[in-house]
Amino acid sequence: WKKNQSSAITKEFRRLERRYSTEQFGKLSPTAVVEKLKQYEKSGLFQTNVILYGIILNVNRSDTPENSTELADNIYNDLWKLSSLDPSNRRFHPNEVVVTELISTWGESGLPNAAEKAEHYFSLLKTWYVETNRKDLSLSARAYCAVMEAQARNSSPCVALERIQVLWKEMKATVKSSQLSTTTYNRALKALTLCEHEKSTDA
Repeated sequence: WKKNQSSAITKEFRRLERRYSTEQFGKLSPTAVVEKLKQYEKSGLFQTNVILYGIILNVNRSDTPENSTELADNIYNDLWKLSSLDPSNRRFHPNEVVVTELISTWGESGLPNAAEKAEHYFSLLKTWYVETNRKDLSLSARAYCAVMEAQARNSSPCVALERIQVLWKEMKATVKSSQLSTTTYNRALKALTLCEHEKSTDA
């Protein structure tokens, strides 16, 4: 999915560069790209969507923790407003991919409230799926693993281990077995290792 969408977005960026911009998107920071897209959207030259912002969030994680989390929250707030606070708005309302990127951005940040923010976004995803039953808002193995990793990196060993165990059981009961790949198991094991609890190996 991401490879195909990224290719399509890259082509669109290049088309925009040729027609409207003297700057290359590839040389801009994620924040600058978002500002450019807002300008194009406002002028009617280009229509943005939630898929595009999901890709920007993925690239954004390479920035500093403070910058990446600030932009992530700003993108979420913008999408939430653009969707008119309506989870059925498929063009702008944050989907599972965007929410998982938000969770990962905060989880990797190491900031004091990282685990809390990751859990907040995960809770929103759960609520939206219950409200809409939209497939693109369904809980995924990626989302669960992102929360496990966020807890492992940012919570105390005891809290992290307990939460990872709960998330693992919930994921196995919620997510289709076809989604539980080798990557899923490896990420869960990595999270257990990262939490550095003496009983991690027994979990």
